[in-house]
Amino acid sequence: MHRLAIIENGVVINAIVSPTLDHPGMVDVTAQPAVGPGWAYDGVEFSAPTPPDPGPAPAVYQITPTELLRRFTITEKAAIVAAQSTDPIVGAFMFTLQAARSIDSDNQDLIDGVKYMESQGLIAVGRAAEILGQNYE
Repeated sequence: MHRLAIIENGVVINAIVSPTLDHPGMVDVTAQPAVGPGWAYDGVEFSAPTPPDPGPAPAVYQITPTELLRRFTITEKAAIVAAQSTDPIVGAFMFTLQAARSIDSDNQDLIDGVKYMESQGLIAVGRAAEILGQNYE
């Protein structure tokens, strides 16, 4: 069996397996099993496609609970403190903050907790994104 590359405009668009080499316009790549769609062909050699640039990695940083609480306004802090006694989710969030020395900015508990406070009206709509910064999704 032979492996053949179908090429259009210098780029492999597909590779097939055939019992013969009798396929005009196709190139035998039996000895080059990695060649496949997306590879370039200059008439002599194949080149692997360049992987796309993934872009910059999202910045993950650590903050202290105090630094996080400074991002809330005094009115928001008062609403959160008042809600702790009647809303167990807010209470659990604040308990977690009190126990933590630092918090990763991509911590899902942090993200969910701040989004929850927004959903409950303890902070204004849009404030979760401001408080969480660039790692908010």
